[in-house]
Amino acid sequence: MPTEKREYFYRNVPFNVLVNTEPDNDSSSFTFTDEQVVRDTLFNVKPGDLVFDVGCGFGSYAFSALAIGALHAHAWSINTPHVEMMHKSIALNPGWDSRITVNGTGLYKETGWLCEATQKFSKTWFEGSFPVSTLDDYVSKLPRVMRDTDLYGRPSTPYLAARGKTWLKIDTEGAELNILQGAKQFLLDYRPTILLENHETLVPGITQACQDWLHVWQSKGGPGYQVSKWVPYHKVSHSVYLPEECVPS
Repeated sequence: MPTEKREYFYRNVPFNVLVNTEPDNDSSSFTFTDEQVVRDTLFNVKPGDLVFDVGCGFGSYAFSALAIGALHAHAWSINTPHVEMMHKSIALNPGWDSRITVNGTGLYKETGWLCEATQKFSKTWFEGSFPVSTLDDYVSKLPRVMRDTDLYGRPSTPYLAARGKTWLKIDTEGAELNILQGAKQFLLDYRPTILLENHETLVPGITQACQDWLHVWQSKGGPGYQVSKWVPYHKVSHSVYLPEECVPS
């Protein structure tokens, strides 16, 4: 597969990416220009922020975050060529290898095996499936530190190191709700700013379903979010919303 190094910019900060240069195949290049308006207007990452990029593609969100000085980016893709290209791109940017973790597995509402085409789930492997776990399980295994207080000034509990805001971006072709449901403890502990790309053409009603679940009070088994901002975006098939200033109900 022919490739070449190209330079891209996020808020005037350059970073290097390896792209596929096969004739009639500009997918890796396209992903760094598509949705640029979302990254410029909604994905307001700042130095020291922590980013979780689920459905990362070739890394346009995760790499943009690293370029601007994010503390660490955790990325997921079940597409092996995407993962391989991401690792090659990371190697082109000095210091990035210690600031990003690329996972070649999927996330879901429980741990097991999932078929993308049929959405069939099983606790054991079956033909056409790939391994999935929950975001809660993943975060529980990360190194943790003690803070003096949590985000709301309450006595400290073990908390993952983050100097700034925590971001959760999900773009998984219709699996957004399942992933959120496997991230309840993460949502409760971190209160991340969430950026979802909902695929209404694949799962009609997914946008409202995600919002409804986020709003479920903690006393009723939900994360108790208050979605303060809803931003529709994209020409036909997608919409994006950004819940901000999320507080416990």
